[in-house]
Amino acid sequence: MRLEIKCDGIEFVVSKAPENKNDNDGRPKADKGTGELLFTTEIVAMDDSGAEVIKVTTVGAPKVGRRQPVNVVGLIAIPWAVDGRSGVAFRADSITPVKFNTGAAA
Repeated sequence: MRLEIKCDGIEFVVSKAPENKNDNDGRPKADKGTGELLFTTEIVAMDDSGAEVIKVTTVGAPKVGRRQPVNVVGLIAIPWAVDGRSGVAFRADSITPVKFNTGAAA
């Protein structure tokens, strides 16, 4: 089951730059549909109730760096359970830098 996450009112900041997502043998994992490499980016998600650190998987490496405010598009949560362990994996369509309005007047 995949659960879409509504991101209105949530601010995201990169806490660890994107890294290759590897399997248990250390080999890079690829998207089953496209064959492109998967990357994991550690992000702090903040709203009025507090903050949570999540690792978000994307197809391809987001062009973002540590401490950079970002937009997370198409964020989904995927609950999983294997051999008595369980958790939630996060995946997004993209992670992009926030574009700030410079406020320059003409």
